[in-house]
Amino acid sequence: MDDIARELSMSKKTLYQYFKDKEELIQTIIQVESERKKCVFNSFKNKGMNAVEESLEVYKIMNEYVKEITPVVEYDLRKYYPKLHKKMSDFRAEQIQETVRENLKKGKEEGVYRQDFDINIIAKLHILRLNFMLNEEYFTAEEYKKAFSELFFYHMRGICSHKGIAILEEKLDKLTNSKND
Repeated sequence: MDDIARELSMSKKTLYQYFKDKEELIQTIIQVESERKKCVFNSFKNKGMNAVEESLEVYKIMNEYVKEITPVVEYDLRKYYPKLHKKMSDFRAEQIQETVRENLKKGKEEGVYRQDFDINIIAKLHILRLNFMLNEEYFTAEEYKKAFSELFFYHMRGICSHKGIAILEEKLDKLTNSKND
């Protein structure tokens, strides 16, 4: 709390007027960040994008987020605030599964995703893979960033129909060309 108060240019006493302890502060930060992400993800639904395009937009945002967060943060939360970590993990899993299920359903309806997979199973597998990546025993901070991208494209190529893969490839070409310009 001393470091936080110093960074905010306020006294620790003032900080404690807003938060009873560090755990409440961390919980508030997690809630605000989760709500912010949820609002951003929901904004894609109104932009007329197909399911592949929506997934790519989510990927871009999460890829930036992954650059800021490392498995160490997850480890520290799990070690020092296990109840808060459990609550956050459950909420994150529920939020991600809901978003993934909606996207998978939309993609099947549009014909950009294969028809022969179980939406609930794929959504659960998606969460399991993400959680596995956050385990610092398997990925260094640098590998974690690369693994996130690999996991996303592995997932997309596994669920896309031929039509969806064509859209994915086209969008990736545009993304790659815009980075090179």
